[in-house]
Amino acid sequence: EEQRMIQQMCQDFIDAEVKPHLERIDNMEEGLMPSLMEKAGELGLLGMSVPEDLGGLGVDFKTSLLATESLGAGYSFSVAYGAHTGIGTLPLLYYGNDEQR
Repeated sequence: EEQRMIQQMCQDFIDAEVKPHLERIDNMEEGLMPSLMEKAGELGLLGMSVPEDLGGLGVDFKTSLLATESLGAGYSFSVAYGAHTGIGTLPLLYYGNDEQR
């Protein structure tokens, strides 16, 4: 049930925060993408795979997959999200020292 709740939270985020602003996102309005990423971070979406003791949600792989599937409907927001979580966060989590994590 928790997995579906997180998936729904991600879908709600896309519907409420991303889809209404697609034209502004496509026009690369200054400050919009950082603002969306900050809102996603406030919900914990940027740290789903990060353990709770490091400040993340610490969800399992299946939950992360369901969330990513929902967030994938976010057009170019999905690219920014994927870059942040996949290219930025995970390497630090896997290979970073204690200070970096």
